[in-house]
Amino acid sequence: MHSDFSSKESLQVTFTPDAIELLNRLKVQGSLVIHVSDGCCDGTVPNCYLQDEFYSDSNDVVVYNEPPVKVLIPKTTIDRFKNNLVIDVHDKNVAGFSLEVALDKRFYIRSE
Repeated sequence: MHSDFSSKESLQVTFTPDAIELLNRLKVQGSLVIHVSDGCCDGTVPNCYLQDEFYSDSNDVVVYNEPPVKVLIPKTTIDRFKNNLVIDVHDKNVAGFSLEVALDKRFYIRSE
């Protein structure tokens, strides 16, 4: 999965095989949205929600939109990333409201 779209000319979003596998497990619940936070406490932690349970405001930019997932990044945060935003999975610090926490997993991002 990858995308070349964003307000930043060449930001690509890619998913590791582990992230794709986890998204495939989660999509049985419905369409998904991953929102990259710009909050003071979480930094740029990605949180996964059901699309129909997530409210996006005008500050969010869609940087990836291919079923089963849409990825949103706040306009104020997007310039922090280099050309490639990689979404991966780990099993550390699995707390929070993100859907994958129930599976003892956590999405994380890195910029390349």
